[in-house]
Amino acid sequence: MYQTSQEILADVRKILGGEIRITKRNWAVYWCPSHPDESQKGSTGEPNFGVDLNTGRYNCFRCGFKGGSLKSLAKAVGAEYTPKNVEFIKRRPKQVANGGHDISHVVEAIAEAQSRLLKSPAMSYLKQRGITPYTAMMYGLGHAVGTPDISRDTAKAGYDLGLITRRGVWLWQESVAYADPVSNPKVLNVRYLPMEFLKEPRSFQLGKHPHRTWGERMAPLGAWRITPRTRGIVVVEGLFDMLVGAQCLDERGLYPEYVCVYTNGASPSFEILEWLAEHDYDYFLIRDMDKAGADWVEMITTALREKQRRYTVLFPPDNLDPDEAFLSGWWPPIIS
Repeated sequence: MYQTSQEILADVRKILGGEIRITKRNWAVYWCPSHPDESQKGSTGEPNFGVDLNTGRYNCFRCGFKGGSLKSLAKAVGAEYTPKNVEFIKRRPKQVANGGHDISHVVEAIAEAQSRLLKSPAMSYLKQRGITPYTAMMYGLGHAVGTPDISRDTAKAGYDLGLITRRGVWLWQESVAYADPVSNPKVLNVRYLPMEFLKEPRSFQLGKHPHRTWGERMAPLGAWRITPRTRGIVVVEGLFDMLVGAQCLDERGLYPEYVCVYTNGASPSFEILEWLAEHDYDYFLIRDMDKAGADWVEMITTALREKQRRYTVLFPPDNLDPDEAFLSGWWPPIIS
């Protein structure tokens, strides 16, 4: 049997007490029970911990405390809990949310952003980061603005998806936008432009990180480029790491035998970890040289070991980020 969202919520309240709020994506938000989240007010003055009421998995986006079931959560916090089902269901059918819309319903806005790219400040920023126009066009990158020229239906979908403020401004304003996969996208990842590249002032404040994501991350981003000839997957954390890594693979004639993908940050979704474990490739993990990068490696290798997948962890030189290392001329000889 599946547990309903209301049943999961009732169990979560038994373990953690009352939630602070429930998000549009059906997560119950709490101060993290694993670190002094409430006293620190998080990095943005907001709680960092949540429980997915669709699945029962939980995650703190600050300290990395996470797991796949309420049983493991109860054990971690020392609470009494007996699952109603003998086997806890890791995944259940997604409930209709966001007005029934997903990222594919805003392709008109994405296409409008793509049409702006080549002569935009976003392209200037991409060139500064070492991305060629060819790579930018191949990945369908766009220059997203606050008020795109779109239809009413697309605007309604954007509002339902949490992409638009009550004032009608798109929350991807002045960013590089990447929709994945390029055709029929399910995830939208944006990287906000630095101040010196802004075409117009933003009407909202950015959080701690200069990027944001909407949609369901069911697979590593960039995996749409995998072909039957692919035998190795280069895995990195971020969008620019992936873009430069893919660019290097193309320049070295290593695509499609090798494909570069990214996990959209140092805390991969449960679905991405499951995807990596279920697909039989040679994996090359190129980590960021910080504590979050070490945790990222641990999460992914744990998932890969459970399915006895082959993997190699690679370390960029001089504490460089992967994209910086690639652009400096470094390339792991094992990927050839």
